[in-house]
Amino acid sequence: MEFAVFYFLMASQPASGGALKFTSGKNTMIDYSLYGLDDKDVELYREQIYNLVGKSVVQVLLSNRPITKQSILAHLIKEVERQPEEYCQKLHRAAIEVIGVNGR
Repeated sequence: MEFAVFYFLMASQPASGGALKFTSGKNTMIDYSLYGLDDKDVELYREQIYNLVGKSVVQVLLSNRPITKQSILAHLIKEVERQPEEYCQKLHRAAIEVIGVNGR
């Protein structure tokens, strides 16, 4: 099952080799300083946050739950409590805001 999900994610990559872009209908900006993150590494934070959101979607799929805003938020909230490093906790909290604000 995990291989099938991994294969699906890899097969959905653009043929040009470029990264998939995550955009929202709204042009919502996150204030990373609220989470104790510097504003100088915004692109790195976005990449890591989108990676966390993607992993959360895969985990929700593997647990046979429907992919909804609530199920992704529940998974991220559970994971933020498991993180031993403060930096990872900050990224998880920012990912929760991304889903909370932009999720539909």
